Amino acid sequence: MSSKFWWGSRGGKQKINWIKWESLCLPKGGGGLGFKHLSAFNQSLLAKQAWRILKGPGSVAAQVLKAKYFINGDFLSASANAGCSHICRSLIWGRTLLVNGLRWVVGDGQSIRVFKDSWIPRPTTFKTITADPRSDLRVAALFDANRRGWDVDKLNSVLLQLIRMFFYLSISWGV
Repeated sequence: MSSKFWWGSRGGKQKINWIKWESLCLPKGGGGLGFKHLSAFNQSLLAKQAWRILKGPGSVAAQVLKAKYFINGDFLSASANAGCSHICRSLIWGRTLLVNGLRWVVGDGQSIRVFKDSWIPRPTTFKTITADPRSDLRVAALFDANRRGWDVDKLNSVLLQLIRMFFYLSISWGV
Protein backbone atom coordinates (compact mmCIF):
# COMPACT_ATOMS: atom_id res chain seq x y z
CA MET A 1 0.00 0.00 0.00
CA SER A 2 2.85 2.36 0.75
CA SER A 3 4.42 1.86 -2.66
CA LYS A 4 1.04 2.37 -4.35
CA PHE A 5 0.70 5.66 -2.47
CA TRP A 6 4.10 6.82 -3.68
CA TRP A 7 3.94 5.29 -7.15
CA GLY A 8 0.27 4.77 -7.87
CA SER A 9 -1.56 6.01 -10.89
CA ARG A 10 -3.43 9.20 -11.55
CA GLY A 11 -6.07 9.34 -14.24
CA GLY A 12 -5.05 5.94 -15.62
CA LYS A 13 -1.38 7.00 -16.00
CA GLN A 14 1.33 5.19 -14.05
CA LYS A 15 3.50 7.40 -11.86
CA ILE A 16 7.28 7.25 -12.29
CA ASN A 17 9.29 5.14 -9.86
CA TRP A 18 12.18 7.51 -9.15
CA ILE A 19 13.96 5.20 -6.73
CA LYS A 20 13.77 1.53 -5.74
CA TRP A 21 11.56 0.66 -2.78
CA GLU A 22 14.47 -1.12 -1.08
CA SER A 23 16.39 2.16 -1.16
CA LEU A 24 13.51 3.99 0.51
CA CYS A 25 13.51 1.40 3.27
CA LEU A 26 17.12 2.17 4.18
CA PRO A 27 17.65 4.22 7.35
CA LYS A 28 17.75 7.98 6.92
CA GLY A 29 21.45 7.99 7.73
CA GLY A 30 21.99 5.49 4.92
CA GLY A 31 20.31 7.59 2.25
CA GLY A 32 16.77 6.23 2.55
CA LEU A 33 13.58 7.51 4.11
CA GLY A 34 13.49 4.97 6.92
CA PHE A 35 10.36 3.13 5.77
CA LYS A 36 9.81 -0.20 7.48
CA HIS A 37 9.82 -3.45 5.59
CA LEU A 38 6.30 -4.30 6.68
CA SER A 39 6.64 -7.94 5.71
CA ALA A 40 9.79 -8.37 7.83
CA PHE A 41 8.21 -6.41 10.68
CA ASN A 42 5.10 -8.61 10.54
CA GLN A 43 7.21 -11.77 10.53
CA SER A 44 9.16 -10.57 13.56
CA LEU A 45 5.94 -9.94 15.47
CA LEU A 46 4.71 -13.42 14.53
CA ALA A 47 8.05 -14.86 15.66
CA LYS A 48 7.46 -13.19 19.03
CA GLN A 49 4.10 -14.96 19.29
CA ALA A 50 5.76 -18.23 18.26
CA TRP A 51 8.30 -17.71 21.06
CA ARG A 52 5.46 -17.25 23.54
CA ILE A 53 3.89 -20.52 22.39
CA LEU A 54 7.26 -22.25 22.65
CA LYS A 55 8.09 -20.90 26.10
CA GLY A 56 4.57 -21.24 27.51
CA PRO A 57 3.23 -24.62 26.39
CA GLY A 58 0.76 -24.60 29.28
CA SER A 59 -0.94 -21.39 28.17
CA VAL A 60 -4.48 -21.59 26.86
CA ALA A 61 -3.47 -20.37 23.40
CA ALA A 62 -0.66 -22.94 23.12
CA GLN A 63 -2.93 -25.77 24.25
CA VAL A 64 -5.69 -24.82 21.82
CA LEU A 65 -3.26 -24.54 18.90
CA LYS A 66 -1.64 -27.88 19.77
CA ALA A 67 -5.02 -29.60 20.04
CA LYS A 68 -6.18 -28.21 16.70
CA TYR A 69 -3.07 -27.97 14.51
CA PHE A 70 -0.08 -29.69 16.14
CA ILE A 71 -1.68 -32.95 17.27
CA ASN A 72 1.03 -35.32 16.04
CA GLY A 73 4.07 -33.29 17.07
CA ASP A 74 5.36 -30.19 18.68
CA PHE A 75 5.24 -26.62 17.46
CA LEU A 76 8.82 -26.63 16.13
CA SER A 77 8.30 -29.62 13.86
CA ALA A 78 4.75 -28.85 12.68
CA SER A 79 4.02 -28.02 9.07
CA ALA A 80 1.14 -26.14 7.49
CA ASN A 81 -1.31 -28.66 6.07
CA ALA A 82 -4.32 -28.12 3.82
CA GLY A 83 -6.74 -27.55 6.72
CA CYS A 84 -4.51 -25.06 8.46
CA SER A 85 -6.04 -21.66 9.22
CA HIS A 86 -4.53 -18.30 8.35
CA ILE A 87 -3.45 -17.88 11.98
CA CYS A 88 -1.70 -21.24 11.96
CA ARG A 89 0.08 -20.51 8.67
CA SER A 90 1.14 -17.11 9.96
CA LEU A 91 2.57 -18.58 13.17
CA ILE A 92 4.49 -21.19 11.19
CA TRP A 93 5.85 -18.39 8.97
CA GLY A 94 6.95 -16.50 12.09
CA ARG A 95 8.42 -19.70 13.49
CA THR A 96 10.79 -19.96 10.51
CA LEU A 97 12.40 -16.69 11.57
CA LEU A 98 12.54 -17.86 15.17
CA VAL A 99 14.15 -21.21 14.29
CA ASN A 100 17.00 -19.44 12.49
CA GLY A 101 18.08 -17.86 15.79
CA LEU A 102 17.36 -20.70 18.19
CA ARG A 103 20.16 -22.68 19.76
CA TRP A 104 20.44 -25.04 22.67
CA VAL A 105 22.03 -24.06 25.95
CA VAL A 106 24.02 -27.06 27.09
CA GLY A 107 22.88 -28.29 30.48
CA ASP A 108 23.25 -32.00 30.94
CA GLY A 109 23.36 -32.52 27.16
CA GLN A 110 21.00 -35.51 27.17
CA SER A 111 18.55 -34.17 24.60
CA ILE A 112 20.98 -32.32 22.30
CA ARG A 113 22.09 -34.17 19.17
CA VAL A 114 25.70 -33.30 18.37
CA PHE A 115 25.38 -33.15 14.58
CA LYS A 116 21.74 -32.18 14.05
CA ASP A 117 20.94 -29.54 16.67
CA SER A 118 22.20 -25.95 16.87
CA TRP A 119 24.26 -25.72 20.04
CA ILE A 120 27.80 -24.50 19.25
CA PRO A 121 28.34 -20.74 19.64
CA ARG A 122 29.27 -20.07 16.01
CA PRO A 123 27.99 -16.98 14.25
CA THR A 124 26.32 -18.73 11.31
CA THR A 125 24.51 -22.00 11.93
CA PHE A 126 25.44 -22.99 15.51
CA LYS A 127 25.92 -26.53 14.18
CA THR A 128 28.97 -28.73 13.91
CA ILE A 129 30.88 -29.19 10.67
CA THR A 130 31.59 -32.82 9.98
CA ALA A 131 31.94 -35.28 7.15
CA ASP A 132 30.47 -38.21 9.06
CA PRO A 133 27.36 -37.19 11.04
CA ARG A 134 26.29 -39.72 13.63
CA SER A 135 22.73 -38.70 14.39
CA ASP A 136 22.42 -40.70 17.61
CA LEU A 137 25.39 -39.09 19.39
CA ARG A 138 24.35 -36.73 22.20
CA VAL A 139 26.30 -33.85 23.70
CA ALA A 140 26.25 -35.64 27.07
CA ALA A 141 28.61 -38.23 25.56
CA LEU A 142 31.25 -35.51 25.14
CA PHE A 143 31.47 -34.77 28.88
CA ASP A 144 34.09 -36.46 31.04
CA ALA A 145 33.01 -39.21 33.43
CA ASN A 146 33.01 -36.93 36.48
CA ARG A 147 30.83 -34.30 34.71
CA ARG A 148 33.37 -31.59 35.48
CA GLY A 149 33.72 -30.45 31.89
CA TRP A 150 34.37 -31.57 28.36
CA ASP A 151 36.27 -34.76 27.60
CA VAL A 152 38.94 -33.37 25.28
CA ASP A 153 39.83 -36.80 23.85
CA LYS A 154 36.20 -37.41 22.82
CA LEU A 155 36.01 -33.92 21.33
CA ASN A 156 39.19 -34.63 19.34
CA SER A 157 37.75 -37.83 17.95
CA VAL A 158 34.40 -36.32 16.98
CA LEU A 159 34.75 -32.69 15.94
CA LEU A 160 36.78 -30.94 13.26
CA GLN A 161 39.79 -28.73 13.97
CA LEU A 162 37.78 -25.49 13.82
CA ILE A 163 35.36 -26.64 16.47
CA ARG A 164 38.13 -28.15 18.59
CA MET A 165 39.92 -24.83 18.58
CA PHE A 166 36.84 -23.14 20.06
CA PHE A 167 36.53 -25.70 22.85
CA TYR A 168 40.24 -25.49 23.70
CA LEU A 169 39.91 -21.74 23.99
CA SER A 170 36.76 -21.96 26.08
CA ILE A 171 38.32 -24.60 28.35
CA SER A 172 41.53 -22.62 28.83
CA TRP A 173 39.66 -19.36 29.41
CA GLY A 174 36.99 -20.96 31.58
CA VAL A 175 34.10 -19.89 29.35
